[in-house]
This record gives sequence, structure tokens and C-alpha cells, in this order.
Amino acid sequence: MRTILSRLSLLSLILALAGPANAVDGVLEINQTCAVQTGCFAGDAAGFPVTIGTGGSYRLTSNLGMTNLDVTAILVSASNVTLDLGGFRVLCTIFTPPFDVAPCGSSEAGSGRGVDVVVFSPVLAGIEVRNGSIVGMRGDGVRLGDRSVVRDLRISQNGRNGVIVGIGSIVSRNTVSQNGNDGILAGAGSRISGNTITENGLHGIDIGDDCLVLQNTVRQNGERGLFVGTGTGYRENVINGNALSTVLGGINMGANICNGLTTCP
Repeated sequence: MRTILSRLSLLSLILALAGPANAVDGVLEINQTCAVQTGCFAGDAAGFPVTIGTGGSYRLTSNLGMTNLDVTAILVSASNVTLDLGGFRVLCTIFTPPFDVAPCGSSEAGSGRGVDVVVFSPVLAGIEVRNGSIVGMRGDGVRLGDRSVVRDLRISQNGRNGVIVGIGSIVSRNTVSQNGNDGILAGAGSRISGNTITENGLHGIDIGDDCLVLQNTVRQNGERGLFVGTGTGYRENVINGNALSTVLGGINMGANICNGLTTCP
């Protein structure tokens, strides 16, 4: 009897350890294997997109490679989610694993986003995405709702916008380059700081009213460097070589450089 109970206890322990992939700190893990084969946690079915349906913390533990140009990699359907890419990449590629090759070309049509919300602002809010790369998706790189945070990402060669966030959001310390439309598109009351935004197809930064645009490098974008709303201030930015103009709108708070001059609009 004692032996049977011991075996049952051991089996219970094994089953507990074999549950959804959790890091030791309680963060739910996302990787290519669980995304494709089993689903990564409760509420997420096998196959892309990986669906995050509960607030909490999540972390990538491998690259995520997409071969369907119209499918989003990670879809968030809950507020108050923190997603740490863990230094890994979310990318579209026409190749197979390990997905360490060049991303889909800019001529490839499609609509899949890197990280997206089921319903855009203001329904889903308070989402943070950080620390990794989103490359070559055919839609937007990141699209989040109100009061979101996007930081420490490399967002490049996506077919549409690099970053879209809603009202009262923060976009900080990112490298946003060679995306098809705007580099960063943000709602009213947001703060855009410390980013490097280059060679995007339309505006470098396209932002609403009553925002702060601080210490960004914005160069060689296809239209304006900054396209800003009423009551938005910009300070200590370098805005050079954008095709249409340096800045349209907003309030110059000083210490900006526009096309090599300290005189900005």
C-alpha cells in the first residue's frame, strides 16, 4: 500500500511538472514548438496566432517564425499584459526553422502583424511589449491599445506601420526602420522618447495632441520627420533628411536639429 501511494505521489508530481510551460518566476512561456504543436498555455490552441487571453506576464523562449503572410504571430485579448520577447525575434520568413535567415521581402503582400490586440483602443489597455525584434511581418510590427508601453525593440521591414499605440502610451528606446508606412503612430497624450526612426515609407513619427516627443533621431523617412498634433511639444530631436519636411505642427521646445540647423519649425 505504501509503495502504491508513493508511486501515485510521484505520478502526481510528474503531471504537475508537465503542465503549461511556466518559468520558475511564474511567467508563462511562448516558443515555436508549443505555438505550432500544442498551444502554449490554457486558452491558446495549437497554431498561430498565439493567443494571450489573461492578464499577466509572458516571455518568449525562442524565435517565432511565420510562413503565412496573413497570420499574426501573437494576439492579445486581455488588458494588463506584459510580453517580454526575451531578446528573440518574431519574424515572417518564407523559409523553415530555425528562422535565422532574411525576412520576407517588402514586395510580399499580406496582413499578419507581429503583436496585435483583438480590439484596438480603448477596449484593451495597459499592455507592454519589450526586449526583442519584430521583423518582416506584412502588416504592422506592433499594434496596441491605450496606455501601452513599447520599449527596447528592433522593429524593421514590416509591410505597414512599425508601431501603433493608443492614447496615453509610451514608446521608448526602440529602433524602428524600413517599415512600409509610419515608423511610430501614437494617440493623444503619449510620450515618444529616445527612439531611432529611419527610412520608413511615410512619417517618422505621426502623433496626436498633447504629447511629448523627446530625444529621438528621425532621418530619411519618406514624408515628414514629425507630423504632430495640437499642444504637442518636441525637444532635443535630430530630424534630418526626411523627404517631405522636417516637422509639421506642434510646439518647438528647443534644442532640436532640423536638416543640420538649430532652426526648426
